[in-house]
Amino acid sequence: MYTQCSHCKAIFRVTMKELTAAQRLLRCGECDTIFDAMKSLSTTLPEERRFAPTGNAADDRLG
Repeated sequence: MYTQCSHCKAIFRVTMKELTAAQRLLRCGECDTIFDAMKSLSTTLPEERRFAPTGNAADDRLG
């Protein structure tokens, strides 16, 4: 699954296990914004968007 930062639109690959552990909140590796990952959760990758360079949402989650 994928989620997108509400501020800079960076894309992150996430699992439900990661989202549950992070209580839905992720910190963007691009702009440091904390966002609700469930609001933009998708099973498909937006074609015109790019991945954040961290490559692993688990490293960016809060908690």
